[in-house]
Amino acid sequence: MQKIKRKNIKKGEREKSSQKIIPIGIKIISIYFIINSIFIIILGLQLIFPDKVPLSYTNEIKNQIALLEDYSSKILGLFFILFGILFTIIAIGLWRGKNWARITEIIISCVGIILLLLNFKLLILNIIELLIYVIIVSYLLFDKAVKKAFS
Repeated sequence: MQKIKRKNIKKGEREKSSQKIIPIGIKIISIYFIINSIFIIILGLQLIFPDKVPLSYTNEIKNQIALLEDYSSKILGLFFILFGILFTIIAIGLWRGKNWARITEIIISCVGIILLLLNFKLLILNIIELLIYVIIVSYLLFDKAVKKAFS
């Protein structure tokens, strides 16, 4: 019996050592991504049901939404909802330590950096968003703990 117990203990120790330890930075990025997903989904719902989901916008956003025709705003709203769901799936994948989610997040953040630089205005929110994307890409690409967690 003692031999069986020893084997079980060793097996349990192996199971513990083989579990991935996800860095806290990945958890923070996942939470940030889920929060963004919620806002994207709400924006999509606002475009589809403008009278049902009251939100306050800046005048610039109100003017852009007003330019959309009824059907195009609904299609754009559906597009936002689908992307919100996709971003939620990516965030859950990051939380669970899936490498496909890390690679996808790097690509999305790089696209975000490019889009912000192409349409850059010296607004504090744009600068903060640009910094967040740069930090996310740098962290996911170069941090040793992240590389180890996703290897």
